[in-house]
Amino acid sequence: MYNINKGHNEPVIRRCKTLEGYSTFIAKVREYEKKVKAREEAMKMAVSDCIKNNILKDFFEAHASEVINMLYTEWNWDDALAVREEEGIEKGIEKGREEVQNMVLELVEKGCTPEQIRAELTALKTTDAGTAVGRS
Repeated sequence: MYNINKGHNEPVIRRCKTLEGYSTFIAKVREYEKKVKAREEAMKMAVSDCIKNNILKDFFEAHASEVINMLYTEWNWDDALAVREEEGIEKGIEKGREEVQNMVLELVEKGCTPEQIRAELTALKTTDAGTAVGRS
């Protein structure tokens, strides 16, 4: 286990841009917390500062609220697993939508009528997902 706080194990931290960004973020949270005395506000300020200074910018732009929620609340294995499951479900739904859209486009390109496309989509609902995905 390595201490990744600022001022510790700098050679290790410098080898990984993400780890360096995380270390910088935590240092900024602590710095702002001393100024504002409110952890949630300090985290919001640190996220804003990191985005402005291009530190884990893409990650924070996409996940800032989740980061603040996870750091603000006590970490819990069951909660982490629930979040992971929810994210997996969301990814699965998105992948399913893309596959259906691609299938509809293929059917349109083949000259299928709206009724034929509707019949294919209805068949998907009554067929095992693994079997339906493989159909063309």
